[in-house]
Amino acid sequence: MPRYRVLALVAFALVALAAFVFIADTVSLAWIKAHRDEFIAYCDANTALAIALYSALFIVWGSLCIPGIVLLVLTGGMVFGLGLGVLVATVNAVVAATVAFLIARHLLFDFVHARFKRAFALIDRGVAGDGAFYVFMMRLIIAVPYFLINPLMGLTAIRLRAFVLATFLGMLVNTFIWVNAGTALGRIDSLDDVLSWEMAIALALVGVLPLAGRHLMLRRKKP
Repeated sequence: MPRYRVLALVAFALVALAAFVFIADTVSLAWIKAHRDEFIAYCDANTALAIALYSALFIVWGSLCIPGIVLLVLTGGMVFGLGLGVLVATVNAVVAATVAFLIARHLLFDFVHARFKRAFALIDRGVAGDGAFYVFMMRLIIAVPYFLINPLMGLTAIRLRAFVLATFLGMLVNTFIWVNAGTALGRIDSLDDVLSWEMAIALALVGVLPLAGRHLMLRRKKP
């Protein structure tokens, strides 16, 4: 691996680690709820600036692949309301995912493919035909972390355009649920209060059904 890529990866890892430690020590659902009135008052008085600051924090957080970004989505619903909150959070989620995807592709793609050539040949064969469906499906399955999907898909051969479109559609559904929960943040004591197991299974089925339908159509076309 070229030296500049190694240095870039080390710098990225150090920044991500420092940000993660800071966020883990400072930001929590209880902390957000404690400052709820202050955040809402500031947003009402400085809406444009609040959106800009929120977007910058969201994109940096998501690009660094730091866990817990759902807290930002909840905050978006709390301060911006449902409509604007969904729009702002979804756009930022797509931008952050794209940045993380591109970082992985440009810094690690060649290195990983050279060392795991056979494994990625099989992965890329599936991604070539159904990559967008896989991304869409994973966006809806709560058990698959947002911060892992982006760099991992960057290591596959999926086209950027397909990744962005599938991410937008998947995040639009997912974000709506979390932003809507954020509008009632005062009544939420933990993230478990937002999604029941029934809702999680329903979301997973929404993602799996298009993929299953596609495979059935392909099987029927075969002689």
